[in-house]
Amino acid sequence: MSALSCTKETKETIVFQNNNITNQKNPDELTEEQDSFISSLPNINILDENILIPNGGGKTLKDFESELQSGIWDNWINKNWLGKKGGMPQTPENFKYFFWGMMTKSALKFTSDNYFTFAFEDGKKPEQKRLAYRYGGNKDYWGRIIPEKSRGVYSSFSPIYGIDCSGLVYHILKESGTIGYPIMTASDQISKPKLLEKAIVTGFPFMKDNITVTQNNNPTENDIDYGDIVYFKDNHIGLAIKDYQNNKIIAQSNGLPARTQKIYDDNLKKGPHWKNLTNMLKWGFSGIESIRINIKLPCNAKTISGGNGVTENIHALGPNNGKVFIDYDMFPIPDKIDVYYRDVLVKSSGVKSNKGQIEFDYKVIGNTDFIKVVVTGTDPNTAWEYTVNCPQ
Repeated sequence: MSALSCTKETKETIVFQNNNITNQKNPDELTEEQDSFISSLPNINILDENILIPNGGGKTLKDFESELQSGIWDNWINKNWLGKKGGMPQTPENFKYFFWGMMTKSALKFTSDNYFTFAFEDGKKPEQKRLAYRYGGNKDYWGRIIPEKSRGVYSSFSPIYGIDCSGLVYHILKESGTIGYPIMTASDQISKPKLLEKAIVTGFPFMKDNITVTQNNNPTENDIDYGDIVYFKDNHIGLAIKDYQNNKIIAQSNGLPARTQKIYDDNLKKGPHWKNLTNMLKWGFSGIESIRINIKLPCNAKTISGGNGVTENIHALGPNNGKVFIDYDMFPIPDKIDVYYRDVLVKSSGVKSNKGQIEFDYKVIGNTDFIKVVVTGTDPNTAWEYTVNCPQ
């Protein structure tokens, strides 16, 4: 790479005298066409009252934030597992609600136009209304740093507050309560799910026997659920959730390494945003992979996180064989329950309304002591609840 000289024309404009630079692609780097495509998609502004948190019984992110302010989750946030009076019980159901709530809250913070506001400083540090994109911006988004790939090349690049795609996912998970989750590239994050599982169990030790993190190599869009970490095989990553209308949206941070002044200026307008997942998959990517945080919910406990679309829950049934009964209430709007054991459909309710019951024979094979219950809602206004009874 040839040496590069640059001069400052004004306090905020840098003129480059040589643009003989390399276009060699780096890990977690999109092509210009892919980055341009993502940037062309409308940014989605979501409201916390429009996000239903899984396993919350109809509670929204706004409700969850009110609970955080009330202090009932302080023991969880402070890792005080001895517990105090008034704290929330350490159950798998509460964990799912808390962890998904914290992930959504953190993602909303990083994508906000209001949370990060930085004034123009020292005649050279640009004003910022939000976090920018900075390649290599993973651990230290809170400090103004010269963008990666410009250090030592474009010495006049101004320091910015920025974060890249893998850094965004890393910080969402860190602020959600994981401990020891390492900084990795997007491809490493998706290919090493057990590192995330270990970080969750370290942060929430009471979940040791109730959680697994698994990789799905070729999911369809329909397979993606709330809380899944989605990896685009062209080295891009983000966190998927659903809005109140069951649209799948993804928190991601796009941009390019700052090889030129124009890219640097463009990156100030890019960075973390919400995008529609369906639109993200329409062009420019060779497929997706995902990792899912699976929570084993206990039997004999009611599941009331009903709503439209597809909802999947894992239920632990234990080592003993027996007959399993599932009591449900679909209310007036019909929905459907499908039950899977080792990915094989063992029972389906069909599309039903109101109260009912299904049953099946449970025979343990190997160490698989759980079932997957998939509820398909049929209408935006639907609601449902069910209870998986322990084997009899």
